[in-house]
Amino acid sequence: MNPAFVHTPYNGSSRPFTIGLKQLDLNSWIEVDSLLFSYLAEKEHVYTSIPEKVFVEELDTRSAQREVLDMLAEHLLRVHPDLYRAVNGEIEIGGKRRVETLNVDRPLKAASLLVQEDLILMRRNETGWRLVAGSLCFPSSWSLTEKFGKPLELIHEPVPAFGSGTRNAGLI
Repeated sequence: MNPAFVHTPYNGSSRPFTIGLKQLDLNSWIEVDSLLFSYLAEKEHVYTSIPEKVFVEELDTRSAQREVLDMLAEHLLRVHPDLYRAVNGEIEIGGKRRVETLNVDRPLKAASLLVQEDLILMRRNETGWRLVAGSLCFPSSWSLTEKFGKPLELIHEPVPAFGSGTRNAGLI
C-alpha cells in the first residue's frame, strides 16, 4: 500500500478551488493507503448498526450500480494486484477480507466495501443531476437519507451561495 496520497487538491500544487465536475483519470481514480483496513472495518460497523442511514438506492439503478462494481473490481485487480485478488466470485483484500462480487443484491454496497471512499451514483434527468444511489459511511455535515432523490442544486442549497438560482448552483 502506498502511504503517500496521489490526489492532494489542497496542498498548494494545483490551482485554487474551483466548482464543477471533471472527469477522473481512471488509471488513478482510487487511492489505497495504510488506513484501508480501518476504514473498511468502520464501514462494516455502520452497515451493521445503521444500514438504513448509510445506503440508499432507487431500484432501477441496479445495472448502473453493477457497472460501478465491475469497473472498480477491474481497476483494483489491475492496479493493486499486491492487495486485491479474485477468488471464486469474491475479491480478497490483503488476505484479510473478502467481498462477494458476483451475485449481490446491492452492487454499489459491495463496491463500497472494497475501498475507503464513499460512493454516490448520480443520474441526470429534466431537473438536473439527482442522487439516485449511494453508500455514505463518512459524511461531512450531511445526511444521505435527507439528500436522496434530490438534484445537486437542492443537495447544496444549505451551503452559502449555492442555493437555487445562484451562479454556483448553475456551475455544479
